Amino acid sequence: MLPKDHSLLLRILGLAVLFNHCYGSHIITTPRKWSTGEAAQVCAFVTGATSGDGENKVTIQVTAESDSTEVLVLSHIVIPQGKKEMCDRLFVPTLHKKGQLMVTGTLGGQTVDYKKPILFATGIRKTFIQTDKYIYKPGQTVQFRILTVTGPFLKILKESYPLIWVETPSSSRIAQWTNVENSVGLIHQTFKLADEPEEGTYKIKVQSAYGSSSTAKEFKVEEYVLPRFEVTVVPPKYILGTDTEFTFTVCAKYTFGQPVKGNVTLVVDNGGWGSSKKKHTVNDKISGCKEIKVLADDIMDSEFYVYRLSLTATVTEDGTGEEFKGEAVAAIQRTALEFSYIGKEEYSKPNLPFTGKVKTVFPDKTPAANEPMTVCISGDCRNISTSAGGILEFVIPKYSSDTVVIKSVNYPRVKDASSMWRSIMYGSEYHHRLKKYYSPSNSSLLIRVPGNRLSCKVSGHDHDIPVLFAAVNQTRATFTVQVVSRGQIQYSSSAEYELSSANLPINEEHLVEPLPPPPEHTVRGVVNIPIKLPHTASPSAKVVVWYTRPDGEVVSDTQIFDIEKCLDNDVNLVWSAARVQPGERATLDLSAAPQSICSLAHCRFPLSGGAELSTATAMGVSSLPIVQTCKLYSTKCPCLPVVMYH
Repeated sequence: MLPKDHSLLLRILGLAVLFNHCYGSHIITTPRKWSTGEAAQVCAFVTGATSGDGENKVTIQVTAESDSTEVLVLSHIVIPQGKKEMCDRLFVPTLHKKGQLMVTGTLGGQTVDYKKPILFATGIRKTFIQTDKYIYKPGQTVQFRILTVTGPFLKILKESYPLIWVETPSSSRIAQWTNVENSVGLIHQTFKLADEPEEGTYKIKVQSAYGSSSTAKEFKVEEYVLPRFEVTVVPPKYILGTDTEFTFTVCAKYTFGQPVKGNVTLVVDNGGWGSSKKKHTVNDKISGCKEIKVLADDIMDSEFYVYRLSLTATVTEDGTGEEFKGEAVAAIQRTALEFSYIGKEEYSKPNLPFTGKVKTVFPDKTPAANEPMTVCISGDCRNISTSAGGILEFVIPKYSSDTVVIKSVNYPRVKDASSMWRSIMYGSEYHHRLKKYYSPSNSSLLIRVPGNRLSCKVSGHDHDIPVLFAAVNQTRATFTVQVVSRGQIQYSSSAEYELSSANLPINEEHLVEPLPPPPEHTVRGVVNIPIKLPHTASPSAKVVVWYTRPDGEVVSDTQIFDIEKCLDNDVNLVWSAARVQPGERATLDLSAAPQSICSLAHCRFPLSGGAELSTATAMGVSSLPIVQTCKLYSTKCPCLPVVMYH
């Protein structure tokens, strides 16, 4: 089953997929990019009967791209009698960046002879450097720690660091360490700044392997003196072009939090030029914070559209006459709502409804909750409101390539009475073009993605994934599901299901028009397929589901699932109290699984400069072996070509 736009472009499986014919008797899957130093998987599936048809065996061979006689990987897959699938894990040596994957043998009574390019992900590592704070004064001691993770499974590097050094703003080295021992996987270093150092931005640089590029972490050295008090100007969360009054909040507070008493002057500038330029000044008394209202007529101009206001507040302290300023910018919005498509479904499929999701927010990015919208397609319209989270869900029952038009009921276009072509506010609307998938039999699969992240707290935990189907002239099918993450096939299973009619798990209130009954000889329903998620499947995984029809057509779907960020070792860090007063005692409890590497640091200022070590940044390393989808085309028949997962 293929999308109909352009030519027969397939972006369905998150794997490299090999087929013998347009309607073949076997499937071979493997990630298109393998990680060196790790195991890669190759799976073979026989879609027909295997008994009595001879041996089902293939040889997997990977050779160097530059020399086909240099064999890098060699293995065999044998599918036993009575079974229809078998997977093998192949160790990938650290040698080349490109190679040739060759698969030869016999599957399903047919001769197999394929040659496809294969890519190798090499040097997947990331070094994290953390300092105990970001700004240091002359003479203070800088403390920092270093940790390097490598590979898609985030292994802790325990090799020595060839070189660590510190550079001044003028690129002079003031400290250096060579061949630093790293047997534990985490190192700590310190050095003392001079009493009169060069002020500016310093860099800690680390070389994690000989010949590799260095990783840098910045910190600042300066004689920092806190001001006596600070002035801030806070504009409204957002200003619309139709607003007639604006409220700005000016605050003046001492560094220890107490309010400043004095006089405030607020200047609002509309950014115009010539006769259109306007400045509005407000003078008032202040004690801590002051709300100042400004009328739109005082700052707007009928001949000039204002898109931003510049705000400058000056506070003069009573008694001392000392002045401090605060500045801000307020944007004037000409569109009230912003739309973004967040739905997981990308294509309209035969005999199954399309469910779309659009996130709607105000200019300050807060959800546009319970906002009525008009949703139209092909002249059929329905009013549907957003959820409390600003999500608009709509269901298109037709197999269509038309455009869905969404318009806000409360925020239409507001024309300028003084001009035929200008608008004070543009209408808040969104257009989404549907794309068709093609199936010779009009059969379809559609994976329903859960709204929340899946849990991976318990390794191997079962999740039931609902899969909608529309099957033509078929009552049973063997479904295969694979979970692909971090460049690995992390779960694979096949099971037979009965294809019986059932109500689809859709919200009928979101249907733009009624759902028609399935055509003759077509059964429409849902099956729940269990999958297991190991820790290493996080933070996201591609779930692939397919079955083969009796005529050989492969019906399939794939979706990206968000998964909780999980690590192999559970670690927990808890304070005894959320807040304590100076002089009070607080305890910090640290618990961790065996073999965990733990380090505590007293960070006194917000960290800045370079990637900080966290679960999120560490998880970013696991995505390095992943490559973007490769678009390959077929113009003859609906075969599954080679595609790349991402």
